[in-house]
Amino acid sequence: MKNEKWWQNYPWRMIQTNLREIDMADIDADAYVRELKAFHATVAMINVGGIIASYPTKLADQFQSPFLTGDSLQKIISACHAEGIKVIARNDFSKIRRPIYEKHPEWAYRTRAGDIVDYNGDVHACLNGGYQQGYVKKIVREILETLDVDGMFFNMGGFQVSDYSHRHYGPCACEACQTRFREATGFELPASTDGKDPLVRAYELAKRSWETQWREEVHQLIQEIRPSVAMDKFEFFRQESNTEIDRPLPRWMYSAGSNTRWVRTSRPESVSSNTSVDFLGFYYRHVAVNPALQEIRLWQNLANGGGLDYYLIGRLDTHRDRSGFERVKKVFAHHHQNEASYRGMVSEATTLLVRDKGGGLHAEAKGWVRVLIEGHFPFDEILVEALTDVPLDKYRCIILPEVKYLSPAQAEVLDRFCENGGSLLATGQTGFYDDSLARRETPALNAMGIEAVRSTRSDMRSALFEVDRPELYPTLTETELLAFGDFLVFADYAEGVQKHLKLIPPHMFGPPERCYYQQITDLPGFTVHAHGKGKAVYLPWLPGAFFIREGYDNTSRFMIDLLSEFAGAMRLQTSAGPMLEISLHRNEKGARLLSLVNHSGCFGNSFYDPVPMYGQSIDLPLESRASRLPSDLKKPAGVVSLMDGRKIPFHCDEGKLSLRVDVVGMFECLEMI
Repeated sequence: MKNEKWWQNYPWRMIQTNLREIDMADIDADAYVRELKAFHATVAMINVGGIIASYPTKLADQFQSPFLTGDSLQKIISACHAEGIKVIARNDFSKIRRPIYEKHPEWAYRTRAGDIVDYNGDVHACLNGGYQQGYVKKIVREILETLDVDGMFFNMGGFQVSDYSHRHYGPCACEACQTRFREATGFELPASTDGKDPLVRAYELAKRSWETQWREEVHQLIQEIRPSVAMDKFEFFRQESNTEIDRPLPRWMYSAGSNTRWVRTSRPESVSSNTSVDFLGFYYRHVAVNPALQEIRLWQNLANGGGLDYYLIGRLDTHRDRSGFERVKKVFAHHHQNEASYRGMVSEATTLLVRDKGGGLHAEAKGWVRVLIEGHFPFDEILVEALTDVPLDKYRCIILPEVKYLSPAQAEVLDRFCENGGSLLATGQTGFYDDSLARRETPALNAMGIEAVRSTRSDMRSALFEVDRPELYPTLTETELLAFGDFLVFADYAEGVQKHLKLIPPHMFGPPERCYYQQITDLPGFTVHAHGKGKAVYLPWLPGAFFIREGYDNTSRFMIDLLSEFAGAMRLQTSAGPMLEISLHRNEKGARLLSLVNHSGCFGNSFYDPVPMYGQSIDLPLESRASRLPSDLKKPAGVVSLMDGRKIPFHCDEGKLSLRVDVVGMFECLEMI
């Protein structure tokens, strides 16, 4: 009997060959599989249906590829299965070919002026139209009943309002959208895009609901037809670490690890499949990014408990820029050789960062991720919506980097965490809005100790904070001032709230002869409020956003001290500099894994091989607060490098394990057995 949950504990090494229609003209199934095996791939993602059917479809309104003269998809799938390789069907229902649109114009996305978006003969289809709401299910059924695929992935889901040239067309105003919104709310679609308009908020919530409903209906259909088929957003979560021409700098160097962390924490039953995109961006799909960037993304996935995933346009055998191939093969081969050690990884982090969505971290959250990694705080990430589903008792500290929208249930969970002895660290407008996107009269979290919000200002440039008690900040040495950027919340705080730092209001900064301030207020730069057995630290500004934008250690050292001295976050003691990422897990065998990723090759907007790090010492706690892990981790019998099998010297003393790593290249993983 076929394993109905084959993805559980499966050695996930996926390659997405995003096949162009011309690739099917002369594709050879045996050659295709040989290339996958050379990479030690265990999963292949292949284009199947949607915009173009890459198999002989019997459905009149699915555009048939005219290039099916090579080996058939069924033969390719059978060849993959013969070598133990699973196959994920890639489908894209966001667009329909022009001839299909002309038969069914009601299926198309429409601008407010009633125009369609036709990009090279592919017309945008609306999620609420008859194609995605009805006909797509016929396509899914045909694929599952015709092809022996193991999984389904749906590209560009939801409401697509931009084209491949990044031109934005605004919300869809097709008849189906108008009717569905009218039936849901009793109102017409909003004419504005102003988030303060209640109708705009209602429309955003409606879109989320419609997208969720669509995914759940398709997942239910798949489960009814073939329960052994895995679907993206359920049995596995697919994300991308990618680049794009003209995207604002700096490049997000921690993308892969961050994406992996939130899936592993928020959806521990699902596979995290974060892909390293081979190409520069939409405009240059055939030219690869730096090989070192491709490699380090994959190491980040592995270091944080995720699967491996690589994505290129076309086929492996005809790809013209193969500069990253050997790097990808290297990481895939390492995982192949050490599958048992990487199986069932569970994080030992006791710090948790809450993010407001899966993709596209905002600047405030990025800044905190950077500081946590570079300050050597092992941490997890979680979606705000998962706070009510995942046990939080293993954590000491939860960070809320301006998580604006909190439901009553989410706020209750966080307040209770604090009452039970945990620490919360919140910034900016955290909890200022509810989950219906409406502004609250007072913030959602009682633990923050805010009685009233007087105002928020975004014109605070040149203002400073005076460090009034420098002895409280061990690493913030030889300075009495903090820069903090443009934004500040002015609030009234409850009695008993401790106030730290003092606001120096905006003042003259030119000419030099008049650059001075004369006023220092009692308005705080952060507060600490005791709540139950725990406490909440609140910053009325956005240190993460300021740090990610400017990058100065005047900000990051303060954030490190805040985490360790005020919020109780566990920081590893190490001789390593900030460019060494350290994560700690326990695997299925019961062994601990210490993963080290060397980011020193990141230079501006380029990624090179890192400078080797020699003689790094690291101290690890011998006890864990992780509720799903043994409380006493005890002294290991030995520590072994998974990279080359060498034994690592260590000793245990005073509740900690101390070890010294002679050299770290781009990656090292030590198993404590």
